[in-house]
Amino acid sequence: MRLIKYALFICIVIFWVNSMMAESIPTDDESQAYQQAYEFILKEDWKSAMKAFAKFQEKYRHSSWNDDAQFWHCYAMEKSTQNPEEAFECYHEFVEEYSSSKWTDDAKASMVRLGLQLSKSGHPEYQAMVKAMQQSDEDEVSLAALYALQRMGDERSINIMIKMLDESKNTELRKKILYMMTEMESDDVFKKIVDVALNDKDVEIQRSAVYALGESDNSQVQPTLIKILKSNANERVRNAALHSLQERMSADVIPIITEIAITDPNESVARTAAYALQEIDSPETVKASLEILKKSRHSRVREAALQSLSHHEYNLPVKDLVDIIKSDEEKRVKRMAIYVLASQKSEAANKALESILWDSKDDELQRTALNWFAEEKGNDAKNILIHVAKTHPNEQVARDAMFQMGQLLNDNDDELIFDVIKNTNYPSVRRAAIQGLGESRKPELVFRVCSKIVASESDNDLKRDAIIALGETQSNKAVPILLKIAEGDNNVKLRTSAVRALGEIGTPNAQEAIMKILEMK
Repeated sequence: MRLIKYALFICIVIFWVNSMMAESIPTDDESQAYQQAYEFILKEDWKSAMKAFAKFQEKYRHSSWNDDAQFWHCYAMEKSTQNPEEAFECYHEFVEEYSSSKWTDDAKASMVRLGLQLSKSGHPEYQAMVKAMQQSDEDEVSLAALYALQRMGDERSINIMIKMLDESKNTELRKKILYMMTEMESDDVFKKIVDVALNDKDVEIQRSAVYALGESDNSQVQPTLIKILKSNANERVRNAALHSLQERMSADVIPIITEIAITDPNESVARTAAYALQEIDSPETVKASLEILKKSRHSRVREAALQSLSHHEYNLPVKDLVDIIKSDEEKRVKRMAIYVLASQKSEAANKALESILWDSKDDELQRTALNWFAEEKGNDAKNILIHVAKTHPNEQVARDAMFQMGQLLNDNDDELIFDVIKNTNYPSVRRAAIQGLGESRKPELVFRVCSKIVASESDNDLKRDAIIALGETQSNKAVPILLKIAEGDNNVKLRTSAVRALGEIGTPNAQEAIMKILEMK
């Protein structure tokens, strides 16, 4: 069994090597999100790591890295929490959901360590859990014998499995038996799994049975899962039923899922139901999600309904989304509704988004609308962003617009930038015009704009930003300009910035310029 510290050390080494070989690091959003979350592990910033990995799992629900993300989430929880029971439960859920993960052994080792720690501190029930994990040789031998009988097609294995399932007190062994049963096409086996899912006293075994049902091709699976959903079973069992039902979602279950999302007293189950709608490709899911948005009293459930809406390509009713943005009590829901609105490719959605940008009384929602508008609308947003940067009454919104412009600039947009610098009423927007240039990744444009600014502007803060931007071009063309500032400008801060910019360029020409400055001293 691998040790946690050793695994962490290996990951640090791998991450360091990858960092040194930048060309080998994937550049897609999913990869970057995972790497950014993992950096918090390396920095031992446990709380930030937990938040980042939780966000990763929520955004990339079908990622092949979800087991890695969940393991490191549990690990960060263990390091940051004063409640080892929470960490134990996190690892427990990980082992349940990712039994084949490369991190499963590590998670089990952590559970043993935490279980022994808890049992010594007044929680004897964890000792029993640890013993259950440390299975006896007899159980392993029995399980191996069952595998052998199953492979040989011996029907006696069914009766033996059912008997062991009923009599064993070892939770892990019972789970393995249930897993074996999923590979057997037998009415007796199916009935037994259903009985366990509905009636077993062990919640973990019930969950395993529910997931086993999800693997079955029996025609009674869907009605059974719905029965579990409508029962008074444990929250985790019912959530498992929803997850299993997602694998076989069809339009005929939409009314049932909608009813659970709206009326279920358990928020977690209701939220999972709202998320499940995204798996059904039908216009009816749009109506269902909107109904949940209007009727659910839980903000997290309403967020989940909006998430489901965002996964469908159907045209959404803009008026309903605008009503949510105006009337919902929770800002998180409003922001999510703005994102869904921005993802719509329609003139009505664009106008609604612009209306929020200009007319909303909440500057945070204005900025959210601006950010999503820039991201979703691409180059079509350029004129609007320029207009906002020059004329919006909220300085933060105007500044954000100029930053967003950076990624939309073309090689010949010099005058556009100077237009903003000349006409805005806010110094912070003028500076954002220069700072945003770095996002354009167009060194020639940066050089032309910034060299003109350092030659003609009287605003020293703006000139300093332009000097820094010239250094970031790493172009020899900037060296004479920077050298002239470093040698003769009256402002010490500008001269210092010019020398640093030459160091940033780092070419032989820049090095020679720095030597010339030193010789003058």
